Amino acid sequence: MQSTGTPIALSRAIVTSLTQRLHQVQQRGHRVARSAQSWIEPIARFGYAAKGTVSCLIGLLAILAAIGLSQGLADQRGVMTTLLAQPFGKLLLLAMAVGLASYALWNLIQAILDPDRAGADFNGLAKRLGHFFKALINAALVLAILRLLIGLRTDDSTDSAARDWTAYVMTFPLGIWLVAATGLGILGYGLYQIYRAWKIKLDDQLDLYRLKTPTRKFFIFLSRFGLFARGILFGTIGLFLVIAAMRTNPREAKGIAAAMRALEQQPYGSLLLCAVALGLISYGFYQFLRAKYRRIGP
Repeated sequence: MQSTGTPIALSRAIVTSLTQRLHQVQQRGHRVARSAQSWIEPIARFGYAAKGTVSCLIGLLAILAAIGLSQGLADQRGVMTTLLAQPFGKLLLLAMAVGLASYALWNLIQAILDPDRAGADFNGLAKRLGHFFKALINAALVLAILRLLIGLRTDDSTDSAARDWTAYVMTFPLGIWLVAATGLGILGYGLYQIYRAWKIKLDDQLDLYRLKTPTRKFFIFLSRFGLFARGILFGTIGLFLVIAAMRTNPREAKGIAAAMRALEQQPYGSLLLCAVALGLISYGFYQFLRAKYRRIGP
């Protein structure tokens, strides 16, 4: 009995020790977050505003394309190129870079210091891991902006990057399965956004009670519509990635702009594209609400 009980007791001791250690690290992170509240909060709010601006610009360009006033659809990098062509374009891009860098830093703070107290259980760690990946994605966008500012070539969209990444991964053993798993993950994220649009308690995140009831309800409706449209868009991207794996064809992989083009090619595609574009603008407005009204920190 002792030979079987000792390994079990040892395993329990190791798990207990790791749990205690993780709890100590988490508590230390919360203390750091509280002490740094004065500079974390403006970084978070500026980051949300920058994220909202990018989403609104993508939606606006999509509407212009749907009604024939623009030659093509754009994603984050397309927005960068469009801004660069405007008067004072470099200043606009620099402001966007600072804003997205702030958003990336805020995501990193959420992942490490956990100011929102997501916790260290499975759901909490999943949320914090998601924040970490958001930090990486937005840091990559900042790097792309800096490359544009100093005159280096960068891709006009994420479509070619999606195809190149898919083709590269498919060269590895089990690469096709990895592409399929990634596609299912993005599809699941899109479905989760749709679920959040229906179920999320925005009043728990946003301090909207100071607003009049009709205004508050309208803001909540716009936020839900934005989350729903974003879920549709990410679900479409994930679905095409799964199709790319099934057909062993990296050209089937699509970024944001190509996913919107695919929606445009469906029956009543122009109306569908306009609806998604309005949703992206609504999502941008939701980010503006987070910039102003979100409860940040403990």
